[in-house]
Amino acid sequence: LGPAAPKEFEETIADATALTAAVESRRGGVMRLSEGVPDLRSVREGRPAAGRGWIGLTPRAAFQTRDITRRPLMPAWLALLLASGLIVGGWLREGRRSA
Repeated sequence: LGPAAPKEFEETIADATALTAAVESRRGGVMRLSEGVPDLRSVREGRPAAGRGWIGLTPRAAFQTRDITRRPLMPAWLALLLASGLIVGGWLREGRRSA
């Protein structure tokens, strides 16, 4: 089932020292969520990507939309049948109540 002491349990205290070089080279920041959830902002490339209480995201447009397919949830006749069945069922139930 795995080792008795897995690697992820060796250092369980969150520490930013392992990320410092990578974060500083990209002008970013490391924040603790215990101090509050930071606001998200859109920033341009080369600008600071973190500040007091906020984290910046650089939009890169690195995606491709290859295909979009639109399909109805159910056929129109089934939706009509279901809606009319619910209406008739509700009407019958209400009609059985004695005031």
